[in-house]
Amino acid sequence: MSSSEKSRAELEEELRDARHRIAALEAFGEHAQTSAAPLEMLRALLQNIPDFIYFKDRRRRFVLASQAFCGLLGRELPEILGRRDEELFPPEVAALTVPDDERVIAGQPIVNRVEGNDELRWVLTTKLPWRDADGEIIGLLGLSRDITERKHAEDELARQQQRTYEAQRLESLGTLAAGVAHDFNNLLSTILANADLARLDCERGSERARALERITTATRHAAELTDQLLNYVGRGIRSEEALALNEIIEGTRELFRASLPKDGRLFTTLASGLPPVRGDRSMLRQVAMNLMLNAAEALRGPGEIRVTTALETVTESELVAVRGGELPPGRYVVLRVADTGCGMDEQTLSRIFDPFFSTKFTGRGLGLAATLGIAREHRGGIAVRSRAGEGTEFAVFLPPDELPGEAPRELARPDATRWETSGVALLADDEAYVREALAAVLRRAGMEVIEVDNGAAAVLAFSRGVDRFRIVILDQIMPVMSGSEAMEAIRAMRADVPIVLTSGYTEDAIRLDPGAAPAHHFLRKPFGVRDIESIVREALGE
Repeated sequence: MSSSEKSRAELEEELRDARHRIAALEAFGEHAQTSAAPLEMLRALLQNIPDFIYFKDRRRRFVLASQAFCGLLGRELPEILGRRDEELFPPEVAALTVPDDERVIAGQPIVNRVEGNDELRWVLTTKLPWRDADGEIIGLLGLSRDITERKHAEDELARQQQRTYEAQRLESLGTLAAGVAHDFNNLLSTILANADLARLDCERGSERARALERITTATRHAAELTDQLLNYVGRGIRSEEALALNEIIEGTRELFRASLPKDGRLFTTLASGLPPVRGDRSMLRQVAMNLMLNAAEALRGPGEIRVTTALETVTESELVAVRGGELPPGRYVVLRVADTGCGMDEQTLSRIFDPFFSTKFTGRGLGLAATLGIAREHRGGIAVRSRAGEGTEFAVFLPPDELPGEAPRELARPDATRWETSGVALLADDEAYVREALAAVLRRAGMEVIEVDNGAAAVLAFSRGVDRFRIVILDQIMPVMSGSEAMEAIRAMRADVPIVLTSGYTEDAIRLDPGAAPAHHFLRKPFGVRDIESIVREALGE
């Protein structure tokens, strides 16, 4: 093509473009000669409507725009007219709008599409072909409405609904777990108490004594599994004390090294001057161990595990990603465990806290599920970030606390020392095998035991000999009348009688004002001989 031919082609293109622009302007002003009202109405609309409205010609150049749209760009209308998106928007934004505009000018409308992100704004956009009186497309009409507040409200509603669903789900699971724990702990109490009794009558070091020791060990492990189930739903029994998280991590680190893959490396960075957290030492140790073991399993070859602690100020937006409940913004003691392992995809990430979910094999356990439950029980939560092939980071958020607390309770182990006492004990439990095991321990110590199977029967028996009984032991969950109801009735008849409540259902640990209950004690199931003897001796003041 010669230079003259090229020049002629360019002129013809400019001429066609000019015709389209003239047609666009005539579309607005064709009635202006007979009446200025429609044009003035359009101008008033564009100056006052809060929506972003704009017209473009076939070459995607702006020919008209609303005042709100001009304000969005921070420009006056004359600065916008005749320009394309590439001249007004950042390259990444223009790269998205250009294909859309070309599609609309080709006759394909875009209706009510949500666009944007949380860092900028959210808009609801509609783009339609702009046609002249003959129906020919001469450009496009765009309308975008700012829906940022609505989007945020919808997102917040969705989060509230999800939290409600999770709370209802946990409540259902909690009811199931507590019921299972109650019945299971009753069975474990019978096994543990009878195994202890038999073991105490065996010669130390004998094969029979070792067999019974294996039974009691397995029973205690079964009790730990029950605790993990209750921890998952946030109903576990825990002791509270002011704990130094760094000390827990240091102790757990030494235990974990035996599980570290030979080609894996462990690094710890523990913040100095970290405030204490209030909680149960054994539970928080379990959290740290579970996360470290999870990180070790993610390493499929040489890799690193990094464990850090810090005091962080966490904002409300950052807490959105934290699972475990609605936490207030503020300062948190944060434990992070990160690995350079295989990472997780979105589907796996959405299920990692489900009980017994595993990417390795079926029925792996309650590790991460229990970890989340423990964090929730400590008024905290867990956030996780992961991408397939890029590793994973877990962050546990715990509120700092300065208050002292009690040391965690552990099941006592029996020894051959025989405790002896005397007097009459009133024992109420609706499970015969539990009642018989308890009675056997008390009779072995030299007490006479009156057994009944419900709270009302206990009240009746006590009323027939108020001064006869030296101690009363009541199971909390019983038919006719509960243990706490029976306790109140018995205390009304005699306020100084020592009373022990027992339960395998964790929520039944009755917390009374220490000054108002001089003779109240709680025996948690499952229990062995030494657990029974210890709480009874404490109640009797021996």
